[in-house]
Parts: sequence; C-alpha cells; structure tokens
Amino acid sequence: GASLAAKWSWLNQGSAARTVGSGIGSMSIPSNGDNIRAIIQAAPSGDFTVMCKHSVLAPFVNYFGGGLILYNNTSGKLIYLGQSVRAVNSYMQVAKWNSTTSFSAEPYLILWNPCRYIKITRVSGVLTFYVSDDGVAWVNVFSENQSVFLSSVTHIGLFTQRNNTDGKIYYADFDWFRVTE
Repeated sequence: GASLAAKWSWLNQGSAARTVGSGIGSMSIPSNGDNIRAIIQAAPSGDFTVMCKHSVLAPFVNYFGGGLILYNNTSGKLIYLGQSVRAVNSYMQVAKWNSTTSFSAEPYLILWNPCRYIKITRVSGVLTFYVSDDGVAWVNVFSENQSVFLSSVTHIGLFTQRNNTDGKIYYADFDWFRVTE
C-alpha cells in the first residue's frame, strides 16, 4: 500500500523514503556515509524463513546495497543479505554491522547478477543465507548460529545501505517480501 502497515516501522530512516508503484515497492538510498536504512517488523519467535525478490538501481561508482535484514533491538547489531553495487561490479553480500552506522565484518561476497531472489532461514537457532537466480534452486552462501553475532533476532525486514556522498538518490526495488513460520 501507499503507507506502511502498522506492523512495520523505520530503523534509522533519516531522509530515506518508501514508495509503491506498479506492484513494486521502492526504498530510496540517499547520499550519505555508511548508513543502514530499513523497514522492519517483529521477527517470529521460532523458526522462520524470510524471502524477497529485489534489485538495486545504482551506477557502479561506490557502495550501495539493498536486501533482507535481521536486527537485534537490544544490542543494535544487524546482519543483512543483499545486493552490493560497488565501483566496478554488482555482488551478493552478507554483512554484519555493530549498529546502523558501524560496519563490523563481511563474511560473504561474490560477483553476481543485479536482480536477485534471496532468503534467510532460522532453524533451531542457526541462520542460513541463500541466493537464487530463479526463486526455485537455492544456493547456501553462509550459515552461522545466531548467538555468534546477534544473540537473538528481534526484527526482520528490508534495508538499503550507502557509503557515497555524491548528492544523488538511488533506489532499491522490492517486487515481494514473504515470511513463513
């Protein structure tokens, strides 16, 4: 819809905005230095799968990203899986952040096509990150017990990230988002 449903809230919104058109939701990626912008909702208490189809519409000039996010509202830490557009190519990335403005680690990065199906599962406390070209055949790219970095997952959602100050706004498009328990 044109506005966020009650179960959604912004995390570090800043000047980011969300729009809907032709069945696709877009989140702006404002010009800024190392900031995560996200819309999040409460995570299921047990096992879950969260998926989306997305693309990041940005030139190969610096660091832009978008995709799925897992967040712990007590520690402020987060892990995301998504597209990372860099100076020369587009990659799929798993990245850990100590906060929405403090990068921690990048346990997975691989050259990949720009439009992606992605999913994250939590089964018995283990987080597993997957990518797919078609939404049918999935490749496991990273797994870790959630207690290693996040301790718990309180929220799930969609994010954008940017580390570039060229003064322009770019976009991440999300065709769909799904959570199953």
